[in-house]
Amino acid sequence: MAGVKRETTSGSSASIRIRRRLRLFLRQRLDRLKVALDSIRREQLRRRRVRRGMPEVDSQYRNTVTIARIIGNDLYPRHADGASLKNLTFILENEPDFPGCRKLFVINRIFDADQERTMVELVEGHGHTALVLPFRDEEYAALNCREDLFDGPAYPPLGAGESEWLNGKVQLRLWACAPKINYAMNVNGARNAAIEDGRGHSAWTVLLDGACFVSPKAWEQLRADLFSEPQSAYVIVPMTRLPSNDLALNQAPKPNRVEEPHIAFHQKSTETFDERFPYGMRDKTSLLDRLGVPGRWRFWNSFALYASEPAPSPEADHYKFAGASVFRLSSGTQGGRLETPAAQRDRYMSRNQAIFQ
Repeated sequence: MAGVKRETTSGSSASIRIRRRLRLFLRQRLDRLKVALDSIRREQLRRRRVRRGMPEVDSQYRNTVTIARIIGNDLYPRHADGASLKNLTFILENEPDFPGCRKLFVINRIFDADQERTMVELVEGHGHTALVLPFRDEEYAALNCREDLFDGPAYPPLGAGESEWLNGKVQLRLWACAPKINYAMNVNGARNAAIEDGRGHSAWTVLLDGACFVSPKAWEQLRADLFSEPQSAYVIVPMTRLPSNDLALNQAPKPNRVEEPHIAFHQKSTETFDERFPYGMRDKTSLLDRLGVPGRWRFWNSFALYASEPAPSPEADHYKFAGASVFRLSSGTQGGRLETPAAQRDRYMSRNQAIFQ
């Protein structure tokens, strides 16, 4: 009888996995259809807005660009130990210096003072600008989580075979711990610091995550898109994930509209990132949504605990798409498997796990 019970349990688990995969497959196809229809609907709006152009940039910064990156701590198991420093070194040693381009590296809340110093020395040793946003133990210790959000009916139980890092309770955890997450990871605070710095030094600020690499061909296309007339308030920059960093040196930067893109900001644009959203919870997509950029984020449900849904931006639809992708370097885990399109669910779970490690 025990053997029959084990076989029945095994069959039930297999059935659950099959149903889950089928639901995921159907949901992904439906999401793609929604995004495609939304893209068609918004295209006319976008073209009308872009035709209006933008005010002239400050004369001394005409035709100049700042590429800004946010360099943070390694988040295991999403990143391998040492991945941030390894990818920073790869970028500094392999990405060319582009004409009319300034490079800014925001060294963001690095826990280890020695590693922070090493990063600053590397950046400045290659002739670029380092902006340090320090981590201070006493400031972090003074912040608290909302313990009231860890109990009650709003905190959903695990379903059969469901991971705690994929369950709906993760968003509640993120929101409950937002004060500490926002300080320790400071993703939108660092992005806004980079935007402010870039607007004070150049016509455009191309804001990238720390592990993003710009190839010469991507730069050539991106620069053309930034300065083509009429100018827009924003340029949406596609991103392609790489399982191995070496691919960045010879792979064609074809646009990839599947991954969450990056944003370039015109000097006279007005938007910034909402610093209330913690890392891992719509920190970037909240702005993409407000700008009307087509993507799956346009159809996500409202978050019940958020005080008020962000309104559409006054600069909604005032953007263009770049014609080339930047490359997202490997996180160094699982032999590059987490960088493949099929690993989106695993990336999400490992990121959530890393936040609370």
